[in-house]
Amino acid sequence: MAIFLKLGDIKGESLDHKHNETLLRIDGDFLKLASANPDGFLKIDGQIKHDIAVIGDSFLKLGQDFIKLSDVAIKFDNFLIKSDPIHFTIKLGDIIVDSIGGAVVEGGPPNPQADFLKLDTALKIAGADLGVLGADFKGFDGTIKGNVLAQAEALVGQDFLKLNVDMTSTGQTFATLGDDFIKLSNGPNQELDAAYKLLGGELHKIGSAFDAVASDFLKLSQDFEILAGGRDTALVASSSNSQPGPLGTDFLKLDQDFLLLSQAIGGAFPGTAKAIDALLDQSGKPHGDDMHDTPSLLGVNHGSGH
Repeated sequence: MAIFLKLGDIKGESLDHKHNETLLRIDGDFLKLASANPDGFLKIDGQIKHDIAVIGDSFLKLGQDFIKLSDVAIKFDNFLIKSDPIHFTIKLGDIIVDSIGGAVVEGGPPNPQADFLKLDTALKIAGADLGVLGADFKGFDGTIKGNVLAQAEALVGQDFLKLNVDMTSTGQTFATLGDDFIKLSNGPNQELDAAYKLLGGELHKIGSAFDAVASDFLKLSQDFEILAGGRDTALVASSSNSQPGPLGTDFLKLDQDFLLLSQAIGGAFPGTAKAIDALLDQSGKPHGDDMHDTPSLLGVNHGSGH
């Protein structure tokens, strides 16, 4: 069960074979692009067109996935507002007393409602910027003039850098939301407390996974800054039977970390389901009502992730 797809999981690409071949070739692709004369045109061959399309379309698809995930977060937030309005409308001082059970929360009040809204914004910004990256990356496709290549590489490098900021912000927001749920796990309802504590820990893991992806985007921004500066001699013309070059290595690392991020997001479903169960038990509603069907609540399908 995966929210995010790996970079190559589009248009029937095999994640284990064809997509890896694309990333293994990417250093050689950019070496060929760099061979264009400054005042001439380089006719890009079909293989390069394919590789550029695979990567560009993948970022476009990931952007759509981020938008879907923001919708998931808002759906869950709306359920919590209806089911646990006290905890999700706290507006008291730095040390608060829960009006239901008398539980003291130290270090400032949790404000999950505000943090859910921040998460929604962060995911939407990241989704939009992934779309920009995908479109700009596909700009390498077609016939490109040599003196325009460096400008295109610099633009994509800036896109990667912006996504480093986006992913860092999103990871921090997931971690803060995790703190909120852990702070709320000190009330009179043991079932709900256990669910909130579990969910808080799961959200921390998602935050850490976003941090890894953020680092990957930073490294790729540096790679494209090097390319734009004309220092492409470090690139290795890789083939499917060899080790990847520096650029391919960094794309493969991003690919793997997106898979780990997907797994971390999937790992939050036990805590989410337990929280929904506990809140329905507390309200006395039948478990077939409202949003108890967690996968459909979260807009997620079981299966391979296609």
